[in-house]
Amino acid sequence: MPPNFWTKKSLCISDKLPASFGSAQVLNAELKRALWITEDIVEYASKNKIFDPVAFAEETFKPDFDISTLGRQSGTPPAKTATH
Repeated sequence: MPPNFWTKKSLCISDKLPASFGSAQVLNAELKRALWITEDIVEYASKNKIFDPVAFAEETFKPDFDISTLGRQSGTPPAKTATH
């Protein structure tokens, strides 16, 4: 997506986005959904005293991530926790 279709003031994709890139409304909804997932992952990491919430979010986030699976993911090594 060309940067001139990103609205810095409202932090969203402009409605003037050419159709060849997709629907601005649909893309903005997907961005919001991804942001909510990321916020939930970081909040979980914070509440569970995971040492580096950002690294945890980077490792955990997937576009189709189901937040209800946090803490019960099989095959996921235990996260490092703060020791202070």
